[in-house]
Amino acid sequence: MDFGSILWLEESLKIPINQQVIKDLNLLNVYDKLVSNEDILYHLIQDRETLTYRQEIMEDFMSIDGLTGDLVDCLVEFENLKPLFIHEKQHYFNIYRLIDLLIIIEKSVKVLDELNQTLYYYKVSSHGLKALKSNVESIINADSFKEMKQDLKAIKYIFSTIRSATLSVNMNVGMRPVFAQVTSLDDHRFRYPKAFRKVSDVLRMEPMFLGQLLSSYAPVFKVNKLNYDLMEEIEFALREHQSQLKTFVTKYEQIDVEPFIRLLDEIRFYEASVGLFKKIEAGGLPFTRPEFDFESKSFSMEVKGFYNLNLAVFNDEHEKSETIIKNDVAINDQRIGTLITGANRGGKTTFTQGIGQVQLLGQMGLYVPAISAKLSVSNGILTHFPVSESETYDKGKFGKECQLFVEKFKEAGRMTLFLMNESFTGTSHMESLNIAAEGCMALVHNRYAFVFNTHLHELYQYLRESLDEKDKSLIYSLVTEMEEGQSSYKLIEREPYGQSFARKIALKYGVTLEQLREVSHETGN
Repeated sequence: MDFGSILWLEESLKIPINQQVIKDLNLLNVYDKLVSNEDILYHLIQDRETLTYRQEIMEDFMSIDGLTGDLVDCLVEFENLKPLFIHEKQHYFNIYRLIDLLIIIEKSVKVLDELNQTLYYYKVSSHGLKALKSNVESIINADSFKEMKQDLKAIKYIFSTIRSATLSVNMNVGMRPVFAQVTSLDDHRFRYPKAFRKVSDVLRMEPMFLGQLLSSYAPVFKVNKLNYDLMEEIEFALREHQSQLKTFVTKYEQIDVEPFIRLLDEIRFYEASVGLFKKIEAGGLPFTRPEFDFESKSFSMEVKGFYNLNLAVFNDEHEKSETIIKNDVAINDQRIGTLITGANRGGKTTFTQGIGQVQLLGQMGLYVPAISAKLSVSNGILTHFPVSESETYDKGKFGKECQLFVEKFKEAGRMTLFLMNESFTGTSHMESLNIAAEGCMALVHNRYAFVFNTHLHELYQYLRESLDEKDKSLIYSLVTEMEEGQSSYKLIEREPYGQSFARKIALKYGVTLEQLREVSHETGN
């Protein structure tokens, strides 16, 4: 039994994503919503067919209200059935194994019928969901499925004829039961006769028998907790049907619930993704199905009006979506390096993460948080973000950052996206500037696309002076726009503000030499 995948094709090409990248892009909370399936969440799609396949399925789920929920409702009970599945074939028959198989097969039949009805009711248009519908129909219409339903009916009939069991009980000299055996199975329910009820009423008065209270005599088993011994006795009593029951177990012992569980995981991924973008839609923010360039030999992206997904999804309720600023970015073989400078808390890191989020979500076959997006198919997203103190005990912060940069540089290529956030900050300003410049020049020389947000305002001019004529044009500068001393979180293409910007900040907070002298004069110090 196989439904096929609604995430992958047999010929799908994919590469793994380092989980640190997800952390650096501030997507851990988003990923928690998208279901923790590593095969789904930690791979970038590399081929046109799989990207198109997922995008079309996503559009079906987005446009057909209730479809994902109904499919999940069909399949959700299989999570509880998974422990019942016996993976290793046992070479003997027992009633427990039979009961487990009956539960699994009965549920499989029911779910297949429900899936078929659900997919028939909703008018899907994507190749993936049409294929799922066709696969379910094929399973249901197969002779083997019809035969399984008949076999299930026959076994259930055997059990339906059993209404009670007759026990023969051996007693010891103290009139305590020591052994019980099922001697027959009957097709009628046992009812307490009136005489027995009268005896039972007497026993509640705790009369004595052989010097002991009758109520202290323990039964062999409690009726509301049938023990294994009784079940084995029932199995023995079913010996006239044993051949039929054994044949049923042998025939269906290889039945697997994994296809149902796998399909449930995949649908839940789409369900969570739909919920994510429905929330964005309700907030009035744009999203789009990205277009992919499969011909480019170097990394490129042209995105209009993008924003950080994490801000959109986890935005405070009192904040309006209009406060989330949308920006543009263009990276191609004529614009390889992007330097971002501006005020602290001006949105540089949020912007850098947003670029990576667009590429990552796009290559998962999802929509992207932007007005429009044209992307190349990256073979890797690399991040070089500040390291924590716990990671620097052996080399120091700056040494660790340099080591990590070299490791990432070795992984990079012309189809990778390299994102750097305040890199090389663990030493003096001049050393940071020199090392950052060397790293950027190496990336430019190799034609590796990168985005570098930094407090090193001089870096852009340093690179313009150090690179040769054909390479310096490959670097461009974005700066967080300032309005009355406040960052607008809008990035504009221009040279860094430099020292004049620092002067404005100092004036705003009253820490220029003249302002501090005035404070000293007023206090008399």
